[in-house]
Amino acid sequence: MLPIVDDFIDWLFGWRVGYWKKEANKYKSSLQSCIKNTEGMNEDIMTLQKKVLELENELSQFRIPVPASEGELKVEDVKDILKTQLEVKSLLLSDRTYKLIPRAEMERFLREDKTDLLNYVSEYFDCDDFAARLMGMVSSPGWAAIAFGEAWILKGNGKGHAVNCFVDSKSVCWLIEPQNDKIFRKPNDWEVNFVKM
Repeated sequence: MLPIVDDFIDWLFGWRVGYWKKEANKYKSSLQSCIKNTEGMNEDIMTLQKKVLELENELSQFRIPVPASEGELKVEDVKDILKTQLEVKSLLLSDRTYKLIPRAEMERFLREDKTDLLNYVSEYFDCDDFAARLMGMVSSPGWAAIAFGEAWILKGNGKGHAVNCFVDSKSVCWLIEPQNDKIFRKPNDWEVNFVKM
Protein backbone atom coordinates (compact mmCIF):
# COMPACT_ATOMS: atom_id res chain seq x y z
CA MET A 1 0.00 0.00 0.00
CA LEU A 2 2.90 2.33 0.45
CA PRO A 3 3.71 2.65 -3.27
CA ILE A 4 0.20 3.93 -3.91
CA VAL A 5 0.60 6.60 -1.21
CA ASP A 6 3.97 7.56 -2.63
CA ASP A 7 2.45 7.87 -6.11
CA PHE A 8 -0.39 9.98 -4.73
CA ILE A 9 2.00 12.32 -2.90
CA ASP A 10 4.14 12.69 -6.05
CA TRP A 11 1.03 13.42 -8.08
CA LEU A 12 -0.34 15.91 -5.51
CA PHE A 13 2.89 17.88 -5.16
CA GLY A 14 3.49 17.76 -8.90
CA TRP A 15 0.00 19.16 -9.52
CA ARG A 16 0.48 21.95 -6.94
CA VAL A 17 3.88 22.93 -8.31
CA GLY A 18 2.44 23.03 -11.81
CA TYR A 19 -0.53 25.12 -10.64
CA TRP A 20 1.69 27.70 -8.92
CA LYS A 21 4.04 27.88 -11.91
CA LYS A 22 1.03 28.74 -14.12
CA GLU A 23 -0.14 31.39 -11.63
CA ALA A 24 3.37 32.89 -11.40
CA ASN A 25 3.57 33.05 -15.21
CA LYS A 26 0.19 34.86 -15.37
CA TYR A 27 1.38 37.49 -12.86
CA LYS A 28 4.72 37.80 -14.63
CA SER A 29 2.92 38.38 -17.92
CA SER A 30 0.60 40.95 -16.30
CA LEU A 31 3.56 42.77 -14.75
CA GLN A 32 5.40 42.86 -18.08
CA SER A 33 2.27 44.30 -19.71
CA CYS A 34 2.10 47.05 -17.05
CA ILE A 35 5.76 47.89 -17.55
CA LYS A 36 5.23 48.08 -21.31
CA ASN A 37 2.20 50.36 -20.84
CA THR A 38 4.19 52.79 -18.67
CA GLU A 39 7.06 53.15 -21.13
CA GLY A 40 7.23 56.75 -22.29
CA MET A 41 5.20 58.00 -19.34
CA ASN A 42 8.29 59.60 -17.82
CA GLU A 43 8.19 62.16 -20.62
CA ASP A 44 4.47 62.75 -19.99
CA ILE A 45 5.10 63.17 -16.28
CA MET A 46 7.94 65.63 -16.93
CA THR A 47 5.69 67.61 -19.33
CA LEU A 48 2.89 67.72 -16.73
CA GLN A 49 5.27 68.82 -13.98
CA LYS A 50 6.54 71.62 -16.22
CA LYS A 51 2.94 72.70 -16.98
CA VAL A 52 2.10 72.74 -13.25
CA LEU A 53 5.08 75.02 -12.59
CA GLU A 54 3.99 77.33 -15.42
CA LEU A 55 0.43 77.51 -14.06
CA GLU A 56 1.68 78.14 -10.51
CA ASN A 57 3.81 80.97 -11.87
CA GLU A 58 0.80 82.45 -13.68
CA LEU A 59 -1.32 82.19 -10.53
CA SER A 60 1.34 83.83 -8.38
CA GLN A 61 -0.08 87.23 -9.29
CA PHE A 62 -3.14 86.30 -7.24
CA ARG A 63 -1.13 85.19 -4.20
CA ILE A 64 -0.58 88.46 -2.45
CA PRO A 65 1.41 88.02 0.78
CA VAL A 66 -0.65 87.90 3.97
CA PRO A 67 -1.14 91.32 5.62
CA ALA A 68 0.28 92.41 8.93
CA SER A 69 -2.72 92.40 11.24
CA GLU A 70 -2.90 94.93 14.06
CA GLY A 71 -5.69 93.67 16.24
CA GLU A 72 -9.27 92.70 15.69
CA LEU A 73 -12.78 93.85 16.45
CA LYS A 74 -15.97 92.03 17.38
CA VAL A 75 -18.81 92.23 14.91
CA GLU A 76 -20.71 94.68 17.16
CA ASP A 77 -17.78 97.11 17.07
CA VAL A 78 -17.51 96.87 13.29
CA LYS A 79 -21.26 97.54 13.02
CA ASP A 80 -20.89 100.64 15.18
CA ILE A 81 -18.01 101.95 13.03
CA LEU A 82 -19.93 101.37 9.79
CA LYS A 83 -23.11 102.95 11.16
CA THR A 84 -21.24 105.95 12.58
CA GLN A 85 -18.74 106.62 9.80
CA LEU A 86 -20.72 105.51 6.74
CA GLU A 87 -24.21 106.09 8.13
CA VAL A 88 -25.15 102.83 6.46
CA LYS A 89 -28.83 101.91 6.35
CA SER A 90 -28.52 98.13 6.09
CA LEU A 91 -25.71 95.70 7.01
CA LEU A 92 -24.88 92.08 6.40
CA LEU A 93 -21.86 91.00 8.45
CA SER A 94 -21.03 87.30 8.27
CA ASP A 95 -18.25 86.87 10.85
CA ARG A 96 -18.05 87.28 14.63
CA THR A 97 -14.65 88.98 14.55
CA TYR A 98 -12.67 90.93 11.96
CA LYS A 99 -8.93 91.55 11.75
CA LEU A 100 -7.70 95.08 11.28
CA ILE A 101 -4.84 96.03 9.00
CA PRO A 102 -3.03 99.33 8.47
CA ARG A 103 -4.12 101.37 5.46
CA ALA A 104 -0.63 100.80 4.00
CA GLU A 105 -1.33 97.04 3.84
CA MET A 106 -4.50 97.68 1.82
CA GLU A 107 -2.56 100.02 -0.46
CA ARG A 108 -0.01 97.23 -0.99
CA PHE A 109 -2.79 94.77 -1.80
CA LEU A 110 -4.33 97.16 -4.32
CA ARG A 111 -0.97 97.74 -6.03
CA GLU A 112 -0.53 94.00 -6.52
CA ASP A 113 -4.14 93.17 -7.41
CA LYS A 114 -5.17 93.52 -11.07
CA THR A 115 -8.89 94.26 -10.70
CA ASP A 116 -8.44 97.93 -11.64
CA LEU A 117 -6.87 96.91 -14.97
CA LEU A 118 -10.02 95.19 -16.22
CA ASN A 119 -12.23 96.89 -18.79
CA TYR A 120 -15.52 98.47 -17.77
CA VAL A 121 -18.45 97.20 -19.86
CA SER A 122 -21.82 98.78 -19.10
CA GLU A 123 -24.30 96.25 -17.67
CA TYR A 124 -21.86 93.35 -18.17
CA PHE A 125 -18.81 94.26 -16.12
CA ASP A 126 -19.63 97.51 -14.38
CA CYS A 127 -19.27 98.95 -10.89
CA ASP A 128 -20.98 96.12 -9.00
CA ASP A 129 -18.86 93.56 -10.86
CA PHE A 130 -15.65 95.45 -10.05
CA ALA A 131 -16.66 95.58 -6.36
CA ALA A 132 -17.55 91.87 -6.36
CA ARG A 133 -14.28 90.98 -8.10
CA LEU A 134 -12.17 92.93 -5.59
CA MET A 135 -14.14 91.36 -2.73
CA GLY A 136 -13.40 87.95 -4.23
CA MET A 137 -9.70 88.71 -4.49
CA VAL A 138 -9.57 89.78 -0.84
CA SER A 139 -11.52 86.64 0.13
CA SER A 140 -8.41 84.49 -0.01
CA PRO A 141 -6.44 82.79 2.78
CA GLY A 142 -4.73 85.31 5.03
CA TRP A 143 -6.86 88.21 3.78
CA ALA A 144 -10.41 86.89 4.19
CA ALA A 145 -10.59 87.70 7.91
CA ILE A 146 -10.07 91.46 7.52
CA ALA A 147 -12.89 93.98 7.86
CA PHE A 148 -13.49 94.35 4.12
CA GLY A 149 -16.67 94.41 2.10
CA GLU A 150 -18.86 95.81 -0.64
CA ALA A 151 -20.83 99.04 -0.25
CA TRP A 152 -23.85 100.00 -2.35
CA ILE A 153 -24.33 103.74 -2.40
CA LEU A 154 -26.47 106.49 -3.87
CA LYS A 155 -24.43 109.46 -5.07
CA GLY A 156 -25.52 113.05 -4.57
CA ASN A 157 -26.56 113.17 -8.24
CA GLY A 158 -29.03 110.35 -7.64
CA LYS A 159 -27.03 107.65 -9.39
CA GLY A 160 -26.32 104.31 -7.76
CA HIS A 161 -22.79 102.99 -7.45
CA ALA A 162 -20.95 100.06 -5.89
CA VAL A 163 -17.56 100.35 -4.20
CA ASN A 164 -15.62 98.49 -1.54
CA CYS A 165 -14.92 99.45 2.06
CA PHE A 166 -12.59 98.42 4.86
CA VAL A 167 -11.89 99.32 8.47
CA ASP A 168 -8.20 99.97 9.16
CA SER A 169 -6.15 99.37 12.31
CA LYS A 170 -7.08 102.85 13.60
CA SER A 171 -10.80 101.97 13.34
CA VAL A 172 -11.27 104.31 10.38
CA CYS A 173 -13.64 103.16 7.64
CA TRP A 174 -12.42 103.80 4.11
CA LEU A 175 -14.08 103.42 0.74
CA ILE A 176 -12.21 102.00 -2.27
CA GLU A 177 -13.07 102.65 -5.89
CA PRO A 178 -12.17 99.23 -7.36
CA GLN A 179 -11.97 100.63 -10.90
CA ASN A 180 -8.94 102.80 -10.05
CA ASP A 181 -7.81 101.72 -6.53
CA LYS A 182 -8.48 105.15 -4.95
CA ILE A 183 -8.96 105.02 -1.18
CA PHE A 184 -11.11 107.81 0.25
CA ARG A 185 -13.55 108.78 3.00
CA LYS A 186 -17.29 108.85 2.32
CA PRO A 187 -18.29 112.09 0.58
CA ASN A 188 -21.00 114.03 2.42
CA ASP A 189 -23.43 113.78 -0.48
CA TRP A 190 -23.25 109.96 -0.69
CA GLU A 191 -25.83 107.71 0.98
CA VAL A 192 -24.61 104.24 1.86
CA ASN A 193 -27.62 101.96 1.49
CA PHE A 194 -26.04 98.56 2.07
CA VAL A 195 -22.74 97.04 3.21
CA LYS A 196 -21.88 93.35 3.00
CA MET A 197 -18.79 92.02 4.83
